[in-house]
Amino acid sequence: MGLFSRKKKISAEELQAKEENRKKLEDFNVTKAWGVKKYPSSMQFIFDKEKRQFVVVEGPEEQFKEKNPYVIDFDQVEDVILEVSEGWSEKGGEYDITQYTNIMQDQYAKVFWVYNCYIIIKTTHPFAKEIRFRTNFKSTVVKVKSRMLMYRRGLEIGGKYRGKEIEELIRKMQEWVGKEERGLKTDKLGKILTGGTSDSMTDRLIKSWMDDVYVARVENLIAHIQRADRISKLLLK
Repeated sequence: MGLFSRKKKISAEELQAKEENRKKLEDFNVTKAWGVKKYPSSMQFIFDKEKRQFVVVEGPEEQFKEKNPYVIDFDQVEDVILEVSEGWSEKGGEYDITQYTNIMQDQYAKVFWVYNCYIIIKTTHPFAKEIRFRTNFKSTVVKVKSRMLMYRRGLEIGGKYRGKEIEELIRKMQEWVGKEERGLKTDKLGKILTGGTSDSMTDRLIKSWMDDVYVARVENLIAHIQRADRISKLLLK
């Protein structure tokens, strides 16, 4: 699906609307742009708080007017939805085909879990009734560790969320990160006290680094969900 959900053929009415939209863009003053700034082709949610208007566009904030994105009033927004896709991949690469079918429990710890966050904005704008864009430029790919000899089916957060549900998802994920950090520390301490590791110093350093990356990736995913929460609150208050 593209950025906007609409008919493929552009009508004369829409061409006229685009010309009128250019005039709105001339008066549009950027209050803030929310998006991944690191990548020049990432999506940006840009808003003018005083005029209560926003645009969604691909590319740097400094060049967004050149693309003539539709200027949409906050009052035209009917709903804001966060969609989290959760799948798995045997290889774990960014562009590997992700599977969304069920797998057996004994495979949970062997696969890579892949996450993407999308924001869906439903509006009454005649030519941008639904805007759907991804908030994370790159997929979040993690291997979820087993705990207490139990395999876990990823983070189990796939689905659609609105309003307070987004806040609750953030709370649960932050709580999950805290438990993971405590669990990793307990594992390390247990091995030290029991002498339950024959790993070399290099192996232990690599494992410690991988544990840090694991937690950091989940925290990065939380940041993308928090962005969706900010957008939802801005548009629907």
